[in-house]
Amino acid sequence: MIEEALRELFAAETRTVPAIPDPADAAIRRAGVVARRRRLGAGAVVVLLLFAVGGLVVLRPEGAPGGPVAGPPTTAGAATALITTDPPQSGQLAQRVPPGWPAQIRLFGLDLLAGAHLWSLDGRRLELPDGAADRAYRVPAGWVYGGAEKAYLLRADGTSVRLGAGGAWLVSPDGAELAMVSGTALRRGPFDAAGWRPRRPVTVPAGSVPVAFAGRRLVLAGGPAGPFALAGEGVRPRWTDHVVAVYGPAAGSAALVGAVRHPAGACLAVLRTDGSGLSVGPTACPARPLADPAAARPAPGGAWLAVPDDRGVRLLPLDRALAGRAGGVSCPVSGVRAVSWVDEMTLVAAGDAAVVRCHTDGSRQTLPLPEGFGADWQFVPNLAGL
Repeated sequence: MIEEALRELFAAETRTVPAIPDPADAAIRRAGVVARRRRLGAGAVVVLLLFAVGGLVVLRPEGAPGGPVAGPPTTAGAATALITTDPPQSGQLAQRVPPGWPAQIRLFGLDLLAGAHLWSLDGRRLELPDGAADRAYRVPAGWVYGGAEKAYLLRADGTSVRLGAGGAWLVSPDGAELAMVSGTALRRGPFDAAGWRPRRPVTVPAGSVPVAFAGRRLVLAGGPAGPFALAGEGVRPRWTDHVVAVYGPAAGSAALVGAVRHPAGACLAVLRTDGSGLSVGPTACPARPLADPAAARPAPGGAWLAVPDDRGVRLLPLDRALAGRAGGVSCPVSGVRAVSWVDEMTLVAAGDAAVVRCHTDGSRQTLPLPEGFGADWQFVPNLAGL
Protein backbone atom coordinates (compact mmCIF):
# COMPACT_ATOMS: atom_id res chain seq x y z
CA MET A 1 0.00 0.00 0.00
CA ILE A 2 2.87 2.33 0.74
CA GLU A 3 4.46 1.53 -2.62
CA GLU A 4 1.18 2.21 -4.45
CA ALA A 5 0.69 5.56 -2.61
CA LEU A 6 4.23 6.68 -3.45
CA ARG A 7 3.80 5.62 -7.06
CA GLU A 8 0.55 7.67 -7.40
CA LEU A 9 2.18 10.70 -5.74
CA PHE A 10 5.19 10.66 -8.09
CA ALA A 11 2.86 10.17 -11.09
CA ALA A 12 0.80 13.22 -10.04
CA GLU A 13 3.89 15.41 -9.57
CA THR A 14 5.22 14.49 -13.02
CA ARG A 15 1.85 15.37 -14.61
CA THR A 16 1.78 18.91 -13.02
CA VAL A 17 3.56 21.50 -15.23
CA PRO A 18 5.13 24.41 -13.28
CA ALA A 19 3.48 27.78 -14.12
CA ILE A 20 5.76 30.14 -16.01
CA PRO A 21 5.03 33.92 -15.55
CA ASP A 22 3.73 35.51 -18.83
CA PRO A 23 4.89 39.18 -19.32
CA ALA A 24 1.93 39.94 -21.61
CA ASP A 25 -0.59 38.76 -19.01
CA ALA A 26 1.07 40.91 -16.36
CA ALA A 27 1.00 43.99 -18.61
CA ILE A 28 -2.69 43.50 -19.40
CA ARG A 29 -3.52 43.16 -15.70
CA ARG A 30 -1.59 46.37 -14.86
CA ALA A 31 -3.33 48.28 -17.70
CA GLY A 32 -6.73 47.23 -16.36
CA VAL A 33 -5.87 48.55 -12.92
CA VAL A 34 -4.70 51.91 -14.38
CA ALA A 35 -7.84 52.24 -16.51
CA ARG A 36 -10.08 51.59 -13.51
CA ARG A 37 -8.20 54.22 -11.49
CA ARG A 38 -8.52 56.79 -14.28
CA ARG A 39 -12.25 56.19 -14.62
CA LEU A 40 -12.69 56.69 -10.89
CA GLY A 41 -10.60 59.90 -10.97
CA ALA A 42 -12.52 61.32 -13.91
CA GLY A 43 -15.80 60.64 -12.15
CA ALA A 44 -14.58 62.46 -9.06
CA VAL A 45 -13.54 65.48 -11.16
CA VAL A 46 -16.96 65.61 -12.81
CA VAL A 47 -18.66 65.52 -9.41
CA LEU A 48 -16.39 68.31 -8.14
CA LEU A 49 -17.12 70.45 -11.22
CA LEU A 50 -20.84 69.97 -10.77
CA PHE A 51 -20.54 71.18 -7.18
CA ALA A 52 -18.28 74.07 -8.23
CA VAL A 53 -20.65 75.50 -10.81
CA GLY A 54 -23.81 74.87 -8.80
CA GLY A 55 -25.77 78.12 -8.44
CA LEU A 56 -24.16 79.74 -11.52
CA VAL A 57 -25.71 80.88 -14.78
CA VAL A 58 -23.52 80.74 -17.88
CA LEU A 59 -24.07 83.55 -20.35
CA ARG A 60 -24.20 82.43 -23.98
CA PRO A 61 -24.01 85.51 -26.24
CA GLU A 62 -24.25 83.47 -29.48
CA GLY A 63 -27.84 83.86 -30.67
CA ALA A 64 -27.78 87.55 -29.86
CA PRO A 65 -29.18 89.79 -32.58
CA GLY A 66 -26.37 90.67 -34.95
CA GLY A 67 -24.48 87.41 -34.40
CA PRO A 68 -22.01 86.30 -31.76
CA VAL A 69 -19.86 88.64 -29.73
CA ALA A 70 -17.10 90.07 -31.94
CA GLY A 71 -13.72 91.33 -30.89
CA PRO A 72 -11.70 90.59 -27.78
CA PRO A 73 -13.76 90.62 -24.58
CA THR A 74 -12.98 93.42 -22.17
CA THR A 75 -12.01 92.84 -18.57
CA ALA A 76 -15.48 93.86 -17.42
CA GLY A 77 -17.14 91.44 -19.85
CA ALA A 78 -14.93 88.53 -18.81
CA ALA A 79 -15.50 89.18 -15.13
CA THR A 80 -19.28 89.12 -15.50
CA ALA A 81 -19.64 86.06 -17.74
CA LEU A 82 -20.71 84.01 -14.69
CA ILE A 83 -23.15 85.42 -12.16
CA THR A 84 -24.50 83.89 -9.01
CA THR A 85 -28.14 82.97 -8.59
CA ASP A 86 -28.08 82.81 -4.81
CA PRO A 87 -31.33 83.95 -3.14
CA PRO A 88 -31.39 87.76 -2.75
CA GLN A 89 -31.20 89.40 0.61
CA SER A 90 -34.43 90.58 2.17
CA GLY A 91 -35.45 94.19 1.86
CA GLN A 92 -36.80 96.65 -0.65
CA LEU A 93 -33.67 96.65 -2.83
CA ALA A 94 -33.54 92.87 -3.20
CA GLN A 95 -36.27 92.28 -5.80
CA ARG A 96 -34.88 90.06 -8.54
CA VAL A 97 -35.07 91.07 -12.18
CA PRO A 98 -36.78 88.63 -14.57
CA PRO A 99 -34.80 85.47 -15.48
CA GLY A 100 -32.15 86.02 -18.12
CA TRP A 101 -31.84 89.76 -17.55
CA PRO A 102 -29.03 89.97 -14.97
CA ALA A 103 -26.34 88.47 -17.20
CA GLN A 104 -27.25 90.71 -20.13
CA ILE A 105 -27.40 93.87 -18.02
CA ARG A 106 -24.03 93.08 -16.46
CA LEU A 107 -22.44 92.81 -19.87
CA PHE A 108 -23.72 96.29 -20.71
CA GLY A 109 -21.59 97.52 -17.81
CA LEU A 110 -24.11 100.08 -16.50
CA ASP A 111 -27.33 100.12 -14.49
CA LEU A 112 -30.52 100.77 -16.45
CA LEU A 113 -33.32 103.24 -15.66
CA ALA A 114 -36.90 102.72 -16.83
CA GLY A 115 -39.58 104.95 -15.35
CA ALA A 116 -39.73 104.42 -11.59
CA HIS A 117 -37.44 101.36 -11.59
CA LEU A 118 -33.71 100.94 -11.79
CA TRP A 119 -32.08 97.62 -12.71
CA SER A 120 -28.66 97.31 -11.09
CA LEU A 121 -25.60 95.38 -12.23
CA ASP A 122 -25.84 93.03 -9.27
CA GLY A 123 -29.24 91.71 -10.32
CA ARG A 124 -31.68 93.85 -8.34
CA ARG A 125 -34.75 95.80 -9.37
CA LEU A 126 -34.67 99.02 -7.38
CA GLU A 127 -37.93 100.86 -6.92
CA LEU A 128 -37.57 104.64 -6.79
CA PRO A 129 -39.66 105.78 -3.80
CA ASP A 130 -40.43 109.17 -5.37
CA GLY A 131 -41.80 107.89 -8.68
CA ALA A 132 -40.58 107.99 -12.25
CA ALA A 133 -37.28 109.75 -12.99
CA ASP A 134 -36.01 111.45 -16.13
CA ARG A 135 -32.36 110.67 -15.34
CA ALA A 136 -30.19 108.95 -12.76
CA TYR A 137 -26.51 108.66 -11.82
CA ARG A 138 -24.65 106.02 -9.83
CA VAL A 139 -22.70 107.84 -7.09
CA PRO A 140 -20.66 106.71 -4.05
CA ALA A 141 -23.62 107.36 -1.75
CA GLY A 142 -26.15 105.43 -3.88
CA TRP A 143 -28.06 106.84 -6.84
CA VAL A 144 -29.04 110.43 -7.58
CA TYR A 145 -32.21 110.60 -9.65
CA GLY A 146 -35.05 112.95 -10.46
CA GLY A 147 -36.63 115.23 -13.00
CA ALA A 148 -35.90 118.64 -14.45
CA GLU A 149 -36.10 120.46 -11.11
CA LYS A 150 -36.17 117.76 -8.43
CA ALA A 151 -33.25 115.63 -7.24
CA TYR A 152 -33.27 112.73 -4.79
CA LEU A 153 -30.69 110.34 -3.38
CA LEU A 154 -31.62 106.64 -3.20
CA ARG A 155 -29.71 105.11 -0.30
CA ALA A 156 -28.54 101.53 0.23
CA ASP A 157 -31.45 100.72 2.57
CA GLY A 158 -34.06 101.65 -0.05
CA THR A 159 -35.02 104.98 1.48
CA SER A 160 -34.52 108.31 -0.26
CA VAL A 161 -33.78 111.87 0.72
CA ARG A 162 -34.55 114.98 -1.30
CA LEU A 163 -31.55 117.08 -2.27
CA GLY A 164 -32.36 120.77 -2.04
CA ALA A 165 -35.65 122.59 -2.38
CA GLY A 166 -35.78 122.19 -6.14
CA GLY A 167 -34.30 123.66 -9.30
CA ALA A 168 -32.10 122.76 -12.27
CA TRP A 169 -29.36 120.44 -10.97
CA LEU A 170 -26.07 118.85 -11.94
CA VAL A 171 -23.90 116.14 -10.31
CA SER A 172 -20.11 116.54 -10.38
CA PRO A 173 -18.01 114.05 -12.42
CA ASP A 174 -16.83 112.32 -9.23
CA GLY A 175 -20.39 111.94 -7.89
CA ALA A 176 -19.59 113.81 -4.67
CA GLU A 177 -21.05 117.30 -5.30
CA LEU A 178 -24.35 118.73 -6.42
CA ALA A 179 -25.02 122.12 -8.01
CA MET A 180 -28.54 123.56 -8.19
CA VAL A 181 -30.08 126.79 -9.43
CA SER A 182 -33.27 127.81 -7.63
CA GLY A 183 -34.66 131.06 -8.97
CA THR A 184 -31.61 133.32 -9.04
CA ALA A 185 -29.60 131.41 -6.42
CA LEU A 186 -26.84 128.99 -7.42
CA ARG A 187 -25.76 126.62 -4.69
CA ARG A 188 -23.18 123.82 -4.76
CA GLY A 189 -21.78 121.54 -2.11
CA PRO A 190 -21.06 117.93 -1.13
CA PHE A 191 -23.69 115.32 -0.35
CA ASP A 192 -23.81 111.86 1.21
CA ALA A 193 -26.39 109.51 2.70
CA ALA A 194 -27.31 112.18 5.27
CA GLY A 195 -28.20 114.74 2.59
CA TRP A 196 -26.84 117.78 0.79
CA ARG A 197 -24.69 120.44 2.45
CA PRO A 198 -24.69 123.46 0.09
CA ARG A 199 -22.38 126.39 0.59
CA ARG A 200 -23.30 130.07 0.43
CA PRO A 201 -25.46 130.87 -2.65
CA VAL A 202 -24.26 132.90 -5.62
CA THR A 203 -26.63 135.15 -7.57
CA VAL A 204 -27.12 134.17 -11.24
CA PRO A 205 -29.63 135.13 -13.97
CA ALA A 206 -33.04 133.49 -13.58
CA GLY A 207 -33.52 130.44 -15.80
CA SER A 208 -29.84 129.44 -15.73
CA VAL A 209 -29.01 125.74 -15.91
CA PRO A 210 -25.70 124.28 -14.62
CA VAL A 211 -24.04 122.19 -17.36
CA ALA A 212 -20.39 121.63 -16.36
CA PHE A 213 -18.04 121.89 -13.39
CA ALA A 214 -14.95 124.01 -14.08
CA GLY A 215 -12.84 123.88 -10.96
CA ARG A 216 -14.25 126.30 -8.39
CA ARG A 217 -16.66 127.71 -10.94
CA LEU A 218 -19.51 126.30 -12.97
CA VAL A 219 -20.63 126.72 -16.55
CA LEU A 220 -24.22 127.86 -16.92
CA ALA A 221 -26.47 127.64 -19.95
CA GLY A 222 -29.23 130.12 -20.68
CA GLY A 223 -31.10 127.63 -22.88
CA PRO A 224 -30.81 124.20 -24.54
CA ALA A 225 -28.17 125.49 -27.00
CA GLY A 226 -26.70 128.36 -24.99
CA PRO A 227 -25.68 131.04 -24.47
CA PHE A 228 -23.10 130.00 -21.87
CA ALA A 229 -21.37 131.76 -18.99
CA LEU A 230 -19.18 131.10 -15.99
CA ALA A 231 -20.52 131.46 -12.46
CA GLY A 232 -18.95 131.33 -9.01
CA GLU A 233 -18.19 133.35 -5.93
CA GLY A 234 -17.13 136.86 -6.94
CA VAL A 235 -17.94 136.19 -10.62
CA ARG A 236 -20.54 138.07 -12.62
CA PRO A 237 -21.73 135.84 -15.48
CA ARG A 238 -20.99 137.08 -19.00
CA TRP A 239 -22.83 135.21 -21.75
CA THR A 240 -21.06 133.83 -24.82
CA ASP A 241 -23.39 133.39 -27.81
CA HIS A 242 -21.29 131.52 -30.36
CA VAL A 243 -20.64 128.48 -28.09
CA VAL A 244 -23.31 125.81 -28.65
CA ALA A 245 -22.15 123.05 -26.26
CA VAL A 246 -19.74 122.63 -23.34
CA TYR A 247 -18.48 119.08 -22.63
CA GLY A 248 -16.15 119.62 -19.69
CA PRO A 249 -12.41 119.72 -18.99
CA ALA A 250 -9.99 118.36 -21.57
CA ALA A 251 -7.67 115.52 -20.55
CA GLY A 252 -4.72 116.85 -18.54
CA SER A 253 -5.79 120.48 -18.91
CA ALA A 254 -7.71 123.15 -17.05
CA ALA A 255 -9.28 124.26 -20.32
CA LEU A 256 -12.74 123.12 -21.34
CA VAL A 257 -13.79 121.44 -24.57
CA GLY A 258 -16.95 122.46 -26.38
CA ALA A 259 -18.56 123.09 -29.73
CA VAL A 260 -18.91 126.43 -31.51
CA ARG A 261 -20.84 127.71 -34.48
CA HIS A 262 -18.98 127.62 -37.77
CA PRO A 263 -19.95 128.13 -41.44
CA ALA A 264 -19.12 124.43 -42.01
CA GLY A 265 -21.35 123.41 -39.09
CA ALA A 266 -20.69 122.90 -35.40
CA CYS A 267 -16.96 122.40 -34.77
CA LEU A 268 -14.85 121.46 -31.77
CA ALA A 269 -13.02 124.14 -29.80
CA VAL A 270 -10.90 124.69 -26.71
CA LEU A 271 -12.74 127.00 -24.31
CA ARG A 272 -10.70 129.05 -21.89
CA THR A 273 -12.18 130.40 -18.67
CA ASP A 274 -11.50 134.14 -18.89
CA GLY A 275 -12.71 136.07 -15.87
CA SER A 276 -16.47 135.59 -15.87
CA GLY A 277 -16.80 134.33 -19.44
CA LEU A 278 -15.59 131.76 -21.95
CA SER A 279 -13.13 132.63 -24.71
CA VAL A 280 -12.73 130.39 -27.73
CA GLY A 281 -9.27 128.95 -28.34
CA PRO A 282 -8.08 126.61 -31.11
CA THR A 283 -10.95 125.35 -33.27
CA ALA A 284 -11.09 122.33 -35.56
CA CYS A 285 -13.88 120.97 -37.73
CA PRO A 286 -14.12 117.17 -38.07
CA ALA A 287 -14.53 115.67 -41.54
CA ARG A 288 -18.22 115.33 -40.67
CA PRO A 289 -19.42 118.32 -38.59
CA LEU A 290 -21.34 117.65 -35.39
CA ALA A 291 -24.97 117.26 -36.47
CA ASP A 292 -26.30 117.51 -32.89
CA PRO A 293 -23.64 118.99 -30.56
CA ALA A 294 -25.82 118.58 -27.47
CA ALA A 295 -26.00 114.79 -28.02
CA ALA A 296 -22.20 114.29 -27.91
CA ARG A 297 -20.85 112.67 -24.75
CA PRO A 298 -17.28 113.14 -23.39
CA ALA A 299 -15.51 110.14 -21.90
CA PRO A 300 -14.48 110.19 -18.23
CA GLY A 301 -11.15 111.98 -18.15
CA GLY A 302 -11.91 114.02 -21.26
CA ALA A 303 -9.72 112.15 -23.78
CA TRP A 304 -12.51 111.02 -26.15
CA LEU A 305 -15.82 112.35 -27.42
CA ALA A 306 -18.71 110.15 -28.57
CA VAL A 307 -20.63 111.76 -31.43
CA PRO A 308 -23.92 110.08 -32.45
CA ASP A 309 -25.15 110.58 -36.03
CA ASP A 310 -27.29 108.82 -38.62
CA ARG A 311 -24.60 106.16 -39.17
CA GLY A 312 -24.07 105.23 -35.54
CA VAL A 313 -21.47 106.65 -33.13
CA ARG A 314 -18.05 108.13 -33.81
CA LEU A 315 -15.40 108.04 -31.08
CA LEU A 316 -13.10 111.02 -31.59
CA PRO A 317 -9.72 111.33 -29.80
CA LEU A 318 -9.94 114.96 -28.71
CA ASP A 319 -6.22 115.69 -28.85
CA ARG A 320 -6.07 114.70 -32.52
CA ALA A 321 -9.45 116.24 -33.38
CA LEU A 322 -8.57 119.60 -31.84
CA ALA A 323 -5.26 119.57 -33.73
CA GLY A 324 -7.15 119.07 -37.01
CA ARG A 325 -5.83 115.54 -37.55
CA ALA A 326 -8.03 112.71 -38.74
CA GLY A 327 -8.60 109.69 -36.56
CA GLY A 328 -11.16 107.94 -34.45
CA VAL A 329 -13.30 104.84 -34.30
CA SER A 330 -16.60 104.20 -36.08
CA CYS A 331 -19.30 102.14 -34.36
CA PRO A 332 -22.21 101.45 -36.72
CA VAL A 333 -25.52 101.28 -34.84
CA SER A 334 -28.93 101.15 -36.48
CA GLY A 335 -31.28 103.66 -34.87
CA VAL A 336 -28.86 104.74 -32.14
CA ARG A 337 -30.48 106.49 -29.18
CA ALA A 338 -29.15 105.79 -25.65
CA VAL A 339 -25.39 106.48 -25.44
CA SER A 340 -23.16 106.40 -22.36
CA TRP A 341 -19.54 105.70 -21.40
CA VAL A 342 -18.79 102.66 -19.20
CA ASP A 343 -15.21 103.79 -18.56
CA GLU A 344 -12.52 105.86 -20.27
CA MET A 345 -12.22 103.41 -23.18
CA THR A 346 -15.64 101.75 -23.53
CA LEU A 347 -18.96 103.16 -24.74
CA VAL A 348 -22.35 101.48 -24.93
CA ALA A 349 -24.95 102.57 -27.48
CA ALA A 350 -28.45 101.19 -27.81
CA GLY A 351 -29.98 100.76 -31.24
CA ASP A 352 -33.20 99.32 -32.63
CA ALA A 353 -32.57 95.70 -31.64
CA ALA A 354 -29.35 95.46 -29.64
CA VAL A 355 -26.70 97.24 -27.61
CA VAL A 356 -23.23 97.77 -29.06
CA ARG A 357 -20.17 98.07 -26.83
CA CYS A 358 -17.57 100.14 -28.66
CA HIS A 359 -13.95 100.29 -27.56
CA THR A 360 -11.42 102.96 -28.40
CA ASP A 361 -9.11 100.27 -29.80
CA GLY A 362 -11.63 99.67 -32.61
CA SER A 363 -13.15 96.43 -31.34
CA ARG A 364 -16.86 96.11 -30.63
CA GLN A 365 -19.41 93.65 -29.30
CA THR A 366 -23.09 93.22 -30.10
CA LEU A 367 -25.22 92.36 -27.07
CA PRO A 368 -28.94 91.49 -27.01
CA LEU A 369 -31.49 93.61 -25.22
CA PRO A 370 -33.29 91.76 -22.41
CA GLU A 371 -36.34 90.01 -23.84
CA GLY A 372 -39.49 92.05 -23.35
CA PHE A 373 -37.61 95.21 -22.45
CA GLY A 374 -39.51 98.25 -23.72
CA ALA A 375 -38.15 101.32 -25.47
CA ASP A 376 -38.58 103.75 -22.57
CA TRP A 377 -35.25 103.20 -20.79
CA GLN A 378 -31.75 104.66 -20.54
CA PHE A 379 -28.29 103.88 -19.21
CA VAL A 380 -27.30 105.15 -15.75
CA PRO A 381 -23.85 106.80 -15.89
CA ASN A 382 -21.50 105.51 -13.20
CA LEU A 383 -19.89 108.39 -11.29
CA ALA A 384 -18.89 106.20 -8.36
CA GLY A 385 -15.64 104.94 -9.85
CA LEU A 386 -16.62 101.30 -9.17
